[in-house]
Amino acid sequence: MEVAKGQQPDEKLSFPEGFQKMNRGVSTRVAADTSSLILLQKVGLLHCFLQSYVPVIAAAVYKELGVPGKQGAAELTDLVRHAACRADAADNIAGLGRGESGAILLWKKGLADFLLVDDKKAAHYCKAHAIPFVNSLLMPRILEQNGALTHEQSAAVLLLLVRFGYYSEAVIKRAAAMSAEDLRFFHPVQTVIDASSYS
Repeated sequence: MEVAKGQQPDEKLSFPEGFQKMNRGVSTRVAADTSSLILLQKVGLLHCFLQSYVPVIAAAVYKELGVPGKQGAAELTDLVRHAACRADAADNIAGLGRGESGAILLWKKGLADFLLVDDKKAAHYCKAHAIPFVNSLLMPRILEQNGALTHEQSAAVLLLLVRFGYYSEAVIKRAAAMSAEDLRFFHPVQTVIDASSYS
């Protein structure tokens, strides 16, 4: 999937056969900040993310996503409205934006298993308080390891994230250095439902 500079990537990726059926029983909850969701949409990974996890969206993040006149805002809020459990977190964390504060507070309330954040201050806060988090740069690798993306799709999306994500060289190098074992905690978990228990 090559995208020329300035050209918008395709909105949706095609996923490996069977993935659309497999993802219905996911139970891993992710609290995401606004910039991460917008970036995933921009590089064409949002649909796969929403099908792989249970997103938990703070009210402040939902409000920030729906800014009138922003390109893609209507589609983004529509996707998240139907896919996410929106929960409110009224308090703000000093030094952080409302969206980042909301996402972190949802994790602190036990409503998310980990955070998806691309804000530098929020990442530092997570490190300082031992809150599990990843940035969008790691999401293609995680989804590839879990079978939701092919290697080619993952590599193509990664290039787009580097191009559009404003990541420093240090952040890109740290992400590349993370092993499959480092990322295992962040894999989507499938809930297996035994139909015989309902008979």
